[in-house]
Amino acid sequence: MPSEFVNTVIKSNLSTWYLLPLIYLNKPSFGQGNFMESYVNLDGTTLQVEVISLHLCHPDCIKSPCLLLQSEPAVGYSRLLYRLPTKWQKDFQAFKAGKYSQFSDKAKQLIRDYSGLAIHEYHDGEYITDARIYALDKSPILREAWENELDLLPLPADLELMPVPSARTYREYIHL
Repeated sequence: MPSEFVNTVIKSNLSTWYLLPLIYLNKPSFGQGNFMESYVNLDGTTLQVEVISLHLCHPDCIKSPCLLLQSEPAVGYSRLLYRLPTKWQKDFQAFKAGKYSQFSDKAKQLIRDYSGLAIHEYHDGEYITDARIYALDKSPILREAWENELDLLPLPADLELMPVPSARTYREYIHL
């Protein structure tokens, strides 16, 4: 049975944590409990976000210069479609290949600043940093966690420490 650590990594749609910050948005931007999921198209040109209601989104989501369109159907989830600027194409290709440590310094900084992931936060008597943040620099702390979790010693030094994005990360926008 996978541990909580492995479940967090496996269930995480990495576009939420690694690509939304590149357009200065994150999961909390869409409102408490409103965010459902985010996806990127296969070309890395658009990000699609599903929310319960557009009315619960922070104004920054609606006013984003990257917003292409929004839809609020009578039934089902509302969707927002954002353009991922071409300046992030090299970082998207690294994302698609699961080469998170090869993100540009600017992309890594935006992810740290805008993802909403824990970075040296005090929680239950200790400081924690999210594994998805550690993966950006192939942190020895994350490497050790994987080695302990998988009972493998040692992991190859050039190994990326998060999985390649799964097929469920990608979705082409279909207007309904």
